[in-house]
Amino acid sequence: MSTIGHYAIRKLVTASTGTSVCDVAATMNGHNIGAVIVTRDGEIIGMITERCICRQIVGMKMSADTVIDDLVEQVPRMSPATSVQDAVETMRRSGSRYIFVTNPDGRTDGVVSMQDLIRALSELCQAEAEALRKYVSGET
Repeated sequence: MSTIGHYAIRKLVTASTGTSVCDVAATMNGHNIGAVIVTRDGEIIGMITERCICRQIVGMKMSADTVIDDLVEQVPRMSPATSVQDAVETMRRSGSRYIFVTNPDGRTDGVVSMQDLIRALSELCQAEAEALRKYVSGET
C-alpha cells in the first residue's frame, strides 16, 4: 500500500504571521506554488492558499497591505505511514486540499497536496491494471 510519506514535498515554503498578502502572493509566484505554510514564533499554525487569497479579493475583503493572520486555514496532520486512500478520505471529509505530514514527535516534515494524491492514485491504478493484465495473460 502506498503512503503519503512517499509523496510528501519536503521543502517547505513558509511565511510568518504579520506578512502582507501581497508578499505571500509574490512568494507563491516566485516558487511556482499554490500555498505557503504560515508560522508564528517558528511554529506552524496553518496554511494560506491562492484559493483563500482569491476568495478574499473577489469578496473585496482585503487591501494590498492586509496581513495573512486572519486568512490562515487549518490543515489536517497525518503520519507519513498514512495510506494514500486514508489521506484522500481525510481531505474529502475536511474540505482541505493539503495535509501536513508529521513525524512521531509532531513536527511537520512535509506536505501533500490534492494534486500529489491524484498522482499517487493514478500510479496505483496503473500498477493494478498491469498486475491484472499479467494475471489474465498468464504471466506471473
